[in-house]
Amino acid sequence: MGFKLQAAGPGAIVSIVLLSMVLVIRITGFFVLQYGRWKYQHFEGRLNGSKKISVILTIRNSKDPNLIDYVWAILKNKPEQLLITTNNRKAQHRVDGKLQGLRFAYSDTKISVGAVNERNRRREIAHALDSVNTPFTVLTDQGVHWPEGFLK
Repeated sequence: MGFKLQAAGPGAIVSIVLLSMVLVIRITGFFVLQYGRWKYQHFEGRLNGSKKISVILTIRNSKDPNLIDYVWAILKNKPEQLLITTNNRKAQHRVDGKLQGLRFAYSDTKISVGAVNERNRRREIAHALDSVNTPFTVLTDQGVHWPEGFLK
């Protein structure tokens, strides 16, 4: 009734060696990951610390009922300039009229609305880029979701 010690077969030895190798690789990878997380911690904000950002918003539909919500989401991120471009003067006046309340609420942001004579997104962006005087510029379209803190 005693316990007999038997030598392990070759298949068992190979299995133990392979399992040990996989375990060592996984543990080493875990420690390398932890070292990397410690060494390169997440950084909030920009490396150069500049808060001066311009946002160029191209408007396709000036009659969009959600237009104010799009602009408001951008303004919550506090850019220095918001340049809105439209494809004709009528749309420019329509959008400009909708922004009066937002101009008062976000007086720290310079909001301007411009128009080009033809429906061409490149020309609209080029028109707005002439007015940019900040080191960073963000190009966006109507209807894009802007989470709060996006421009940090």
